[in-house]
Amino acid sequence: VCLLFLDPILYFFGATENTIGYAREYMQIILVGNVATHLYFGLNALLRAASKPKQAMYATIFTVVINTILDPIFIWVFDMGIRGAALATILAQMLALCWQLSIFSNPKEMLHFKKGTYRLRADIIKNILAIGISPFSMNACACIVVIFINTALVRYGGDMAVGAYGIANRIAFIFVMIVMGINQGLQPIAGYNYGAQLHSRLIHVVRLA
Repeated sequence: VCLLFLDPILYFFGATENTIGYAREYMQIILVGNVATHLYFGLNALLRAASKPKQAMYATIFTVVINTILDPIFIWVFDMGIRGAALATILAQMLALCWQLSIFSNPKEMLHFKKGTYRLRADIIKNILAIGISPFSMNACACIVVIFINTALVRYGGDMAVGAYGIANRIAFIFVMIVMGINQGLQPIAGYNYGAQLHSRLIHVVRLA
């Protein structure tokens, strides 16, 4: 659906006549590889939940390193431009995904795929929606705010203002990632203690974080 209505969506998010070409080239590849991206992030969260935070960290570092290596190769050596940047991102995530799948395919692991794993269960879906609706709403609101900001920047500052905002946002995101790291590290530990009914330890972990 996004590929069919890509241009209107990009204009809605703040693209202009000067940037629509670059945005289209980038998003066409990103959207095609979107399934791999979601599986990569999802399995990384499962690794943390399965008492394997180091493996989750290794997968993230591996993705960043491979992406950093492939970016200049695809962009300049193969002269692919913005498409090369998108392709490097997707390939890096797919390679990390293959490693994640190898872990979860090992029957010796505590959490692994087996027959019936992919069967939909109403009670599990209900719990997932109950837990996930809050972060989904927060991310949706953040996206809406960015849309309004980009629209205002295009109107009053042009493409340069949007670019400057993007750079500033990336710098600020460095500090946001610290908070996100603490948050993601807290979640499985808090979940273990809550499930074991160790409420005193749960309170201690939350206060420590």
